[in-house]
Amino acid sequence: MRKEVLLTVSVLVCLIGSISVAQAGEEKKIVPDQRLVVSTAIYGNLVTWYETSTNVPHIYDLSIGKELNVPDDRVESNMEIYGNRVVWQNGDDGVSLYDTSTKKLVHITEAYHPDIYGNNIVYERIKWLQDEPYTLHSLYIYNITTKKETKITGEINADYKTAISGNKVVWVRADNPSIIYIYDIPSKKVSTTSASDSVSNLDIYGNLVVWQSGSDEKSDIYMRDISIHKTIQITKSGSAIEPAIYGNRVVYINANDIYVYDKFTRKTTRITSCGCAYAPYVYNNKVVYADSHEAGEMNWELGSIYLYDLSERVPKFKHQDTN
Repeated sequence: MRKEVLLTVSVLVCLIGSISVAQAGEEKKIVPDQRLVVSTAIYGNLVTWYETSTNVPHIYDLSIGKELNVPDDRVESNMEIYGNRVVWQNGDDGVSLYDTSTKKLVHITEAYHPDIYGNNIVYERIKWLQDEPYTLHSLYIYNITTKKETKITGEINADYKTAISGNKVVWVRADNPSIIYIYDIPSKKVSTTSASDSVSNLDIYGNLVVWQSGSDEKSDIYMRDISIHKTIQITKSGSAIEPAIYGNRVVYINANDIYVYDKFTRKTTRITSCGCAYAPYVYNNKVVYADSHEAGEMNWELGSIYLYDLSERVPKFKHQDTN
């Protein structure tokens, strides 16, 4: 599950690969005029997002075509969804869990940066100290059904960036961001893999791990299949950021447009062309994102939430472009 970042404006720097440009008119506006959208997410018929202008959690049900009434709570970061359950870091520096089927909101524990898959929530705890190193960080898994919490890392003086899928938890540590840690829940064993540069925006689906590697000035998207210990570089533009993965598809941003890479076909599709899109997320054939093209420019202050259905895509043409 993907973690959000502040979008940086990037430029195209090289021409490589075959890109299918999607035909216009295939995107659907879900909700107009959202201010300062930080992240989107989708699972099944539910789309989630929040805005830093209000920090209010939003959940939109595609099956009924409207937003759901969500109990009053504040989202500080990491609004993530699996099935009917949505988690986020709330305004009290704790983890909130909302079940759309039971309409119950629960504040689970004081913790940070949650992610969810099935019955498991992974999050970061911080121990505040009076003396140096001031704070100690550690990772935990919380089982929703049993309400049991399991500590999976030791305490270090550095932040974690985490994601969970199936029986795997992946993370990087701020003190050594070029090493990716992989935790197997049943065996409780940890393995590692090295990246070529600093890792951010880590995400996982099954045995596939994706990440953004590089700096603010130059970054690309990578994918590793941990079952066969093979890493591939998805982009070579030096301007690709914010990847998210579901199934065989990886979405990411390049020059403020949304691209989709298909692992099976090894083809990349650009689904926006305005240079005004941000905060992408993918589930099966559906991609959600924020877009401000109606303003005629990149505008964080005012954008709308869009849904793009890849199953209805008919490529307009193919050309050489950056990926």
